[in-house]
Amino acid sequence: MGRKNIKVTDSNVVFGDNRSARKIVIPEGVESIGSYAFSNYEKLEEVVIPDSVVRIGECAFQDCVSLKGIDIPDSVSEIGDYAFSGCNELVSVKLPSRLSVIPLCCFEFCISLRSIEIPRSVHTIKTKAFSMCYGINEIKIPDTVEFVSYEALSFFKSLRFPTPRKVKAYKAFKVYHDTDKKVLDCRGFRYEESKSYKEDYAEMCSCGFHACLNPLDVFLYYYGGLDSDIEVHEVEVGGLVEAKETYNSKVCGKRIKIGRKLSISELADIFNEMIKEGKFVEYK
Repeated sequence: MGRKNIKVTDSNVVFGDNRSARKIVIPEGVESIGSYAFSNYEKLEEVVIPDSVVRIGECAFQDCVSLKGIDIPDSVSEIGDYAFSGCNELVSVKLPSRLSVIPLCCFEFCISLRSIEIPRSVHTIKTKAFSMCYGINEIKIPDTVEFVSYEALSFFKSLRFPTPRKVKAYKAFKVYHDTDKKVLDCRGFRYEESKSYKEDYAEMCSCGFHACLNPLDVFLYYYGGLDSDIEVHEVEVGGLVEAKETYNSKVCGKRIKIGRKLSISELADIFNEMIKEGKFVEYK
C-alpha cells in the first residue's frame, strides 16, 4: 500500500482507503497517524512507520485482527488511548524510547502478546493498558515507572498451588506517617513492617487478612493505581480458609506477617520467575 492509498493532510495520516491491504508503508515525512486511521483493517498484517512520525492517535490500529507485530520508532513520543486494542494476533511490540505514558487500554485484548519490555522513558502505565493480555509470559518494567493504574497489568494467569498452612503472597497498603513512624493501612486496619497479626476468624472478602499469590494481581484492588502513597509488601499468610485457583489469586487467612517493601520492577521480576518455575497454568 503506497502513498496514493493514504490520505495525508499537513503531515497527518487521516485515514487509509484500502481495507484489503496486508501491508501498509507510512510515507516518509508524515508526523502523525490520526485517530482511527487504520481501525478495523482486518487483513492488515504489517505496518512500516517512518522515523518522522511523533504521534499515533487514539484507536489508530484498533481491531486490526491480523496484525502480527509492530515496531514503533523511537521518534514517537505519544500514543493515543486504545491505539492497538483488539489486535488479537499481535505477538510482538517494540515500544519507543521517548514514550513517557502507556495510555488507557492501549493493548487491551491483545491476547497473543507473549512479552512486554517497558522503556526506561515510561513513568506511567494507565488503566487497562495491557488488560486481558493473557498470553504474556514475561514482562520487564524498569525502576523509572512511578505509577501503574487499576487493572493495567491484569493478565489473567491461573496459579498452580496446593493448600498449605501458610503461603508467601503480596499485599498493597495505603501509607501514612504517624509522628516518626510509617503506618501501612488496609481498610482501616493498621500494620507495620516486620510485625505479625492474628484474627480469630477469617472469611474471603469479609474478615481476616487478604493478599495475592500472583504479585501483579495487587493492581486489581487499587483503583487509583500504585503511586507514592501506595506500597506493595511481601507477606506471609497463615491459617488459610480459602485459596482459589483462578486468574484472581486472592487468598484469605487468620494470620499475616508483613515483609519488605517491593518496587514495581521487583513485582514484574517475581512474576517472570513464577512463569519460569511453572507455577502458572495457561488461561483457556
